[in-house]
Amino acid sequence: MKNLTEQKLKCDCGEWASPKTFHVEGFVVRGWQCTKCNEIWYSDDINQVLMMKKLKKQPIAVKVGRLGKSQIIRIPKEIGVAVGLKVGREVLIYTEGQNSIKIKIK
Repeated sequence: MKNLTEQKLKCDCGEWASPKTFHVEGFVVRGWQCTKCNEIWYSDDINQVLMMKKLKKQPIAVKVGRLGKSQIIRIPKEIGVAVGLKVGREVLIYTEGQNSIKIKIK
């Protein structure tokens, strides 16, 4: 994350907006808030929140494949970007029931 304390943002009311972090739908999002009128601007971090909201409402169907003797599931790029998944990163897989699994990123 870039340091927003070095970036200034001028509000329409004439005051300077101060860098601040906000809690939006369980995510920490960087942005600015005007010290006079309390107007808020979010950084590009808000895009992750918007993508997660979209993916929760609209699941993506994928097929189970085979790689050697293992079964594989490819994770679409949109989901990987939304949760910060990168090649080589370790994940934990849990069973949650007969028809459900959970993947947790370490």
